[in-house]
Amino acid sequence: MLRFLFCWVLLGTASLWAGGAPPAYAQAPRLVVDHFYPHTAPRYPTLFNDAVFTPQGNVLVSGPQANDPLQPFHNRFLLLSPTTLDTLWTAVGLDMRYGMQRLVPGPGNQFTFCGHIFGSTPPTEWALQIISPAGRVRRTAALPPSGAQGRAFGAALRTPDGGLLWAGSTFGASDRRRAELVRTDSAGTVLWRREQGWDLNDYQTDAAYTNTGTVLLAGVYVQPYTGPITLSPWGVRLLEVTARGDSVRGVRLAPRGLRPVETRYGYHRLLPLADGGFVLPADGDTTLNGRREVQPLLLKVDRQLRLQWWRAYRASVGLRYFGTVALADGSLLVLVAGRTSTYYLHRYDAQGRLLNEYRFVTTACPNLDPIKLLADPTGRFLFVGGGCEGYSGGGAYAAIIDLAGLPSVVTAAAPARPAPAALLQLYPNPAHEQATVRVARAGTVRLLDAVGRVVHQQAVRAGQNRLAIGTLPAGLYACQLVQDGRVVAVERLQIVR
Repeated sequence: MLRFLFCWVLLGTASLWAGGAPPAYAQAPRLVVDHFYPHTAPRYPTLFNDAVFTPQGNVLVSGPQANDPLQPFHNRFLLLSPTTLDTLWTAVGLDMRYGMQRLVPGPGNQFTFCGHIFGSTPPTEWALQIISPAGRVRRTAALPPSGAQGRAFGAALRTPDGGLLWAGSTFGASDRRRAELVRTDSAGTVLWRREQGWDLNDYQTDAAYTNTGTVLLAGVYVQPYTGPITLSPWGVRLLEVTARGDSVRGVRLAPRGLRPVETRYGYHRLLPLADGGFVLPADGDTTLNGRREVQPLLLKVDRQLRLQWWRAYRASVGLRYFGTVALADGSLLVLVAGRTSTYYLHRYDAQGRLLNEYRFVTTACPNLDPIKLLADPTGRFLFVGGGCEGYSGGGAYAAIIDLAGLPSVVTAAAPARPAPAALLQLYPNPAHEQATVRVARAGTVRLLDAVGRVVHQQAVRAGQNRLAIGTLPAGLYACQLVQDGRVVAVERLQIVR
């Protein structure tokens, strides 16, 4: 009893030290069940890189595994019970690189695996596998080679017509990278490919749909060490693009001045919020106790990608922020771990104040590396998945956490796939003296130039409207449709003379 009272007082004190209010809920999240999935090669752990809840309520996970240190990794799929975490079936996938991957829901309760594979020249490329609800591989397809020395995979999204949008980067000599966006159909046939970014060293680590159906790409910029240094040499890069890959707006974020900030493949994913903004965890370099440490960071941007706030956890102690979820009261939960048997959930309010730190200790794994934080369809339970160097060697780790008295998780702040829509149509495109715009509902159309300035604006009615563009210089413009005070659609307009 005394131990319980001491822990309760310690938890409440930690919340006050963080600058937040005392816990508003009597109950705290609790660890319901966890499980260690052992591996036969101790130095080559299995790692759950991604997870999704199936329509039947089970958890489908995927991750690389190598049974023989002389052989390449192969991908492994497991279907887990959402209550006991027992394995319902397992399947072996492609020979692949030990890298990031995604499970993307598809038609017929099927899922598409997207990730790296081993090649010959170049050594790493992208491939997909379509997995049936029973764990059978329906299709395997490799994307055509990039022409570079290899590819790094960041994320994949389902498009409105059932295809896929791949985000990542190519890399070449001296490990220089070029951010890349690739559009394929559902079978992996490449429809188009776009290079993205301001510099050859930009690369992309995640992608998510916005609440208007555009795509937000998150990644890293690397500032060349030439001339006066005005930005951090290593920082966060956000780029919004249309469904066709045309740039809408982009920003570089350096919240810590010249100290580097980085988003990591697989670890740091965008979280869409109900207000149209996004939260993104990241790593920051800092010096604690006389040595260099990774400090967990959390960044919040609004719908226009303006940085609203950022927070650095006050004491790193080797911790890192991983997945995030939003609760119904506007607060956020962040998964925190540091390769020990203890991990945490940090709860922030909507203004970025740290309210609570919830601690979990597992006896299943002494060296935990959690990656995935996923809410179940009810919003009451959280699935945690990742890697583990367990007592018997390498393996994977999974857990179910009951949020108890906390508000439920908001699971649909932005669409996983926007619905097909003809909200805004432009023709001809390219245009000369005038263009025709067709909209489904009345609103305002704005044309923005290459630096984001509004150069033309006019009210439009439902149906067909004419845009007078004769006075505008030739160039590429973003055409925005604004309804009820928000941008609902964006298209590219090319003006030629």
